[in-house]
Amino acid sequence: MSDQVYEVVECTHEKPTPPIQLLLLTDVPAYGKAGHLVTVPRNIARMFLLPEGKAEYVTPEGIAVFEAKKREEALHPELQSSSATSLSTVAHLSDILLLVPMNMHNPWKLERWHIRSALRLIGVWSPNDDVIELPQQEIRGPHLEMHGKSFSVFIRINGKERAHLLCQIDLRCKDPADALPVLDTFKPDQFEPLFPGAVSDENKPTTLKRRLPTDRPVVPRHQVVDF
Repeated sequence: MSDQVYEVVECTHEKPTPPIQLLLLTDVPAYGKAGHLVTVPRNIARMFLLPEGKAEYVTPEGIAVFEAKKREEALHPELQSSSATSLSTVAHLSDILLLVPMNMHNPWKLERWHIRSALRLIGVWSPNDDVIELPQQEIRGPHLEMHGKSFSVFIRINGKERAHLLCQIDLRCKDPADALPVLDTFKPDQFEPLFPGAVSDENKPTTLKRRLPTDRPVVPRHQVVDF
């Protein structure tokens, strides 16, 4: 029986298209800041960044703008992002509704570790409680009327950027017969503050920017650790 010989033929007509380099014209969470050169997949460039005027093709004039931007940032460090993914982390945290599980029967006082634990439930890790800033007014419970009411906390990213995180009290118990209605995890258009001034202006529906699906920053879980 003779040996069979196989020839490996490369498929050249179905190769993935290489990414493309663009110059950002505006700050785009998950991609970069205005004036930066970024390399993105071609479908993102064609369907999102270029049609919406957020970026342009790289030209000699654009390179000159990029170099000028780098020189300006070198003179003013406060203009620089703290990391490559810090802007996308801020956008991600500002775009979610965080349910904070609290005991429905035993007395408690809201602490920063409650927020840290609630973040961990949705895959967001923070190294310590110091990055979390609670409302100035103390929050104690339990009171049944607190269930589903909203308040804002602030998350400091790398000691520089600041994210406004909308939270809701989620009262829970062990007995299903006593359980309160399950809260929706989607950010609502309208919500009731836990107390006057509990919700920051950045988290109010009148100031929230409605994002298109293509404009919503995609932050893989393992990258949402920029604190």
